[in-house]
Amino acid sequence: MVIVSGEESRETEPGQAVTFAPDDPGFQNGNIRITARDGGEITLNSIKRNCGTPSYAGTLELRTTAEGIVIINELPLETYLCKVVPSEMPASYPLEALKA
Repeated sequence: MVIVSGEESRETEPGQAVTFAPDDPGFQNGNIRITARDGGEITLNSIKRNCGTPSYAGTLELRTTAEGIVIINELPLETYLCKVVPSEMPASYPLEALKA
């Protein structure tokens, strides 16, 4: 992954876990942006969904708020439709819901 905070940029090895907290020094320079190298995906181990631990394509932007950290996934619409929608609307949903 490539992690950018302000003017600073650092890279991690594939599979290396990185932890962020609201008081992370990287937020002093604004938001933190994380991009997987070579078109890969970023797994968020702290989030659990019905389908397991989610992985995201594109760039994740982390912002601090009074409630904690907000994660924004930036990616092309086509990538969103191919990767995110199936996790939100699994094939087990009723046909009419899937058509909508």
